[in-house]
Amino acid sequence: MERIYKYSYLSIIFILAIYMLSGCTPMRPPAIHTYDDSIENYRYFYISATGDYTSSSRVYGNQYGVYGGTTKSINPATLISGILFKNGFIQVNEVSPNNAKETMIVNFGETGRRNVNLGYSI
Repeated sequence: MERIYKYSYLSIIFILAIYMLSGCTPMRPPAIHTYDDSIENYRYFYISATGDYTSSSRVYGNQYGVYGGTTKSINPATLISGILFKNGFIQVNEVSPNNAKETMIVNFGETGRRNVNLGYSI
């Protein structure tokens, strides 16, 4: 009987170790494409609308027997706009010919899915 408990504890530890290792993957650095102009030459920015991105985490149980999870949602365009606002840029709804040379166009995208250990990362 002691042998069964010993193997069950080892298997649980092994499964938890694999689960933790597959969830701790570093992100790839973002690809930033710049041109000859300096960012100081711009006063305005235009950012295209993006949809919300949602992530969730599950809690399987704790000492109180609680099961559940959390869900977080973010809009990348709002996040990028906030950073640019803090740096003194002005957001415009469209690029007009009057201020086209002072307006930078900001886009958001994601790369494909890559397999990491037992999971994946986008």
